[in-house]
Amino acid sequence: MGVAFKGNENIAKSLLKAGADPDHGNRAGQTASMMAALFGREPVIDLLLKAGANPALRAQDGNDAAALALAQGREDIATRLTAKQVLSPKSL
Repeated sequence: MGVAFKGNENIAKSLLKAGADPDHGNRAGQTASMMAALFGREPVIDLLLKAGANPALRAQDGNDAAALALAQGREDIATRLTAKQVLSPKSL
């Protein structure tokens, strides 16, 4: 999670290459994609999406990554995330 909001691409790449789950969430259900969107870390978002992260997942508070990007005024990121959304049982 910290790698996502700090925007450290190299560590994110290494973790994903080692098999880290791009959709793993913390106790509040927040994923790395959500943290990267909240802090505008576009390169990390791209890595997570390429690794199969599902941007449609919602945290316990009901927010998804696109909603967090919008809350920070990042409509560009929100639009990209929304375009990549895949509905799954985990995202409902």
